[in-house]
Amino acid sequence: MKKRLIVLLMILFGLASFIEGQNNEVGKEYKIYYENFILTNKKNNTNIVIKYPQIKGMSSKENQNKINKLIKDKAIYTFYDDDKEIIEGLNLNVNTEIIYFSKKIISIKYFAKYYYWDNMKTYESIYATNLDLINAELIDAKKIFNNNLKKILSRNLFTYKGPYKSKDLKNIETNTYEYGYVYGDDEIIVELFDRYYNELRDDRYYFDKDKFTLIVEIPSGPTSVIELCSDYNSIKSAFNLNYKIWNEFINKY
Repeated sequence: MKKRLIVLLMILFGLASFIEGQNNEVGKEYKIYYENFILTNKKNNTNIVIKYPQIKGMSSKENQNKINKLIKDKAIYTFYDDDKEIIEGLNLNVNTEIIYFSKKIISIKYFAKYYYWDNMKTYESIYATNLDLINAELIDAKKIFNNNLKKILSRNLFTYKGPYKSKDLKNIETNTYEYGYVYGDDEIIVELFDRYYNELRDDRYYFDKDKFTLIVEIPSGPTSVIELCSDYNSIKSAFNLNYKIWNEFINKY
């Protein structure tokens, strides 16, 4: 009996050691830290501050460096002109929020406020970066959806999320983006989704735990965007399930 107990304890100890080792290797947490891109030029009235995240703790330093460069580039070059130069006279402040982060995916949302020196009107913009951490690459919007995407883009499936969402639909302020989306003319809403589909961009959506969010440009007026969200189950007919990213979100359905 004593020998059996010793053998059993040895087996359990060995199993515990194996699990601990697996956790140390596979379950090791990546860590996030933040850096700032700052550019000030008093001669041409330019002042830019962009906060963006970086990752550390990945086992592959090559992938980690590649991912961090992609994050930085996507955060910064959104506001470069066609010649890859910072637009002179731009005054810009960008904050960041990590919406979703796992061992496989990071989804980063940026909120920007900016104005131009010769036009002091303040604008707001939202954009995102979505990365496949396993393959160290940007998630391509044209690959993760199938041909059903255009069919499922509608007001019936995507609800208004922001910015400045009201708590009560009955009390939505007129002359707001939310009011325009909820009560807008069908032709305008169709135009909004058509433009989104035809100009499908990698920085105009992000993943959340329970919701998939579109960042959609307003069809007319100054360039601005709204956030529209849907649960994954309602739109999964548009997913290209050969792209394994979706397994992160739809296995529960």
